[in-house]
Amino acid sequence: MSKQTSKSFGSDHKRSSAARIRLSIQKLNSIVDQESIIQYGVGFDVHKFKISLCLSAQLKTGDILEVKEHVFRADPKGISEILNFVKKYSPIGCFLMECTGVYHLPLYHALQDEFGKTSSQIIAMNPLLLNRRLTDLGRHSDKADARGMASLSFYRRLLRPSYIGSTEFFCLRDLMRSYHKLQSQITGCRNRLHRGLSAVNFKGPLDLKMEWGLMILDRWISKNWSFSEAYNARISELESKGRSSNVLRKHIPEFEQYEDFKLPAPVRFSLQLQLSRYLYVEALAATYLRQAERSILEDAEFSDHYSKLLQIPGIAAVTALTVLVELGNFHRFESWKAMVKYCGVVPMINESGEFKAKGHVNRYTNAYLRKVLSQAGGVLINRSKKDSDLPKFAYYQFRVKKLPYKKAILKVAHKLARTIYSVLVLQVPYDRNYETTLRMERMHKNRLAKQGTLMNSRRTRALRRDVQDFLVSHYDFLNSTSKYHLVAGFNRMITKARWVDRSLEIQTKDEEEGGKKKKKTISKGG
Repeated sequence: MSKQTSKSFGSDHKRSSAARIRLSIQKLNSIVDQESIIQYGVGFDVHKFKISLCLSAQLKTGDILEVKEHVFRADPKGISEILNFVKKYSPIGCFLMECTGVYHLPLYHALQDEFGKTSSQIIAMNPLLLNRRLTDLGRHSDKADARGMASLSFYRRLLRPSYIGSTEFFCLRDLMRSYHKLQSQITGCRNRLHRGLSAVNFKGPLDLKMEWGLMILDRWISKNWSFSEAYNARISELESKGRSSNVLRKHIPEFEQYEDFKLPAPVRFSLQLQLSRYLYVEALAATYLRQAERSILEDAEFSDHYSKLLQIPGIAAVTALTVLVELGNFHRFESWKAMVKYCGVVPMINESGEFKAKGHVNRYTNAYLRKVLSQAGGVLINRSKKDSDLPKFAYYQFRVKKLPYKKAILKVAHKLARTIYSVLVLQVPYDRNYETTLRMERMHKNRLAKQGTLMNSRRTRALRRDVQDFLVSHYDFLNSTSKYHLVAGFNRMITKARWVDRSLEIQTKDEEEGGKKKKKTISKGG
């Protein structure tokens, strides 16, 4: 085919599409009087400087017609023009747009203010989910995307709205996200400081997470001193202020080989810059965190939820603040499964026919919630005190079931997310030993129903004494895992002994009742 022929074919195709649109508009104008339109749908493709709009109409026959396409400027004047344009059409079933960074927020809030009574019809959707549905609707362009979204707006079951909070809530969430990003920068600065010291073969245990390590490093690189001079100067400063220097004196043997170690001038200059940056970023992160907590405490409802979350083991201030600002309106979750999936602490499931397998963690979820809940799970696993249900659960997953560390963390994070759902959404007061208490109540109820008493027999009490003597006499040969399995096995022995005692009681009772019945029949027969 020649170029001229291909050009003519392209121009004919464009003319035919334009003619189709004109025919659609003429057809629409001809049926408006017949009131055949059920509803309108509006699709927005939002960018930094422009907004592509497509308005479609759904007929009673099920057909969808494109009514209007236009490109507006993404400024206050352009948004007001959009509002004036869509007011002319009623009823509008759905406004659909994708969440493009922060560019969709002005249009979303303007539509919320203008159409507040039908705010549920204004949907901002995750681009990852929306693009899957637009793939089969034509080539990618701004007008084509707006046209596809206008067509999708009539299929509400396919739409999954993203949560868009108020402007104040968005700023509060941005504070906590900035804090988390600064934390990664702090780790990078600390690693660069260690790298600079290792480059000159200084590998002493200088803890830069602690104040004493930072103060010694600051003195060492600010002056041309040896390491011992900077170390002793810090000890003298603490003692002159009446403060304890026991921590520094405890570490003196570890730094003996670096007493006369001096840093070259270029290394000292580079470390000074890195240390200044490290201290600045750390102060900035603390400011972000303090401002976020102040905003939470000023709101009575947020403050109440904040205090409830702090009662859960493993959840500290940073985790509680992150959970609150990332969940937003947590009442939108219909079940704990929806919330756990949003938190990203469940694996992806691949299923086809009889094949079913669990894959990696779902990455298309909230990364901040997944991070803080996983960290809280690690805290519970490494916790020494098993004084409540959650630490016991974490201990059981990692130490007893011998799950890999990351799988155990995911299990504990999953349980933490369910607990958070019960506390926040269901408003259940948190009880640290709720599961243990419930299990004991169920056990006592079953024993009363089956045995009629909660007391153990003499044989069971003797067996308990023997088990206790065995554990005490062999305590030095047992580790945590063997203790657990031995105690579990002994509990099964005691349970079996209790059932044996119960069966003997029932057998004795039946024999006595049988003897009485036999005597009665003999007397009657005589």
